[in-house]
Amino acid sequence: MQDMPFDVVSAVFMMAAVFLSSILRAFTGFGFALAAIPVLALFLPPSTTVAVVASLTLLVSLQTVKEFWDPVEVKRSAGMIGASILGTAAGAVFLGMLSVSLFQLIVGVTVIAASLMLNFAHPKEREVGSGLKALIGFLSGIMNGLLAIPGPPVIIYALSAYATPARSRGFLMIFFLFSAAFALTGFGVQGFIGVTELMYIAAAYPAMYAGNRFGNKWFQTHGSATYRRIANATLLLIGVSAVAKALAG
Repeated sequence: MQDMPFDVVSAVFMMAAVFLSSILRAFTGFGFALAAIPVLALFLPPSTTVAVVASLTLLVSLQTVKEFWDPVEVKRSAGMIGASILGTAAGAVFLGMLSVSLFQLIVGVTVIAASLMLNFAHPKEREVGSGLKALIGFLSGIMNGLLAIPGPPVIIYALSAYATPARSRGFLMIFFLFSAAFALTGFGVQGFIGVTELMYIAAAYPAMYAGNRFGNKWFQTHGSATYRRIANATLLLIGVSAVAKALAG
């Protein structure tokens, strides 16, 4: 891929968007791509946008991994993570066979309905079977391959299967660490990461890390009281965004 020139003005806007989006991710465990990609796409080519977002997610996840890493949770989620790889490959195949707009509409309506139902649900610890976990991971992968939004199935799972905000958030951070690693591998193979992308990543990472620190403190102070409300609102926004994209074309 031929490198695009590095633009300082674009980098400044990107850093502001990354900082705010990183706060959301650090508080909820998800939502960074949802918030950052639409803004970055105004200034950067699509391939650069997705490469930068995936790289920032992976870098901050690796640097702060001690804050959320749980070997027991990783073992419990291994089947889901593995199934998401297969789902991503299947989604890429389906991309040439299905109407993406129709799929976006179905996903968006489903996510909106799930978000509204979760507002009335009482969270409690649930032991989910390995088959259902694999299905959730596979569906997440399909959405990643088709729409580049792997979150909704695992977010719904995290908000319904874990009793505490800390466990929901920790699981989501673990899952999206692996998702970012898988995505970045694919982007590297496709040639999406060049000198320009590395410059944008280097420029944005301090903002990513600062936003992560701020979001962590926000979670520690207000997480117990507001986590589910903010997480559900973010999930609802994902659904609305999917419906809007579908209706737009």
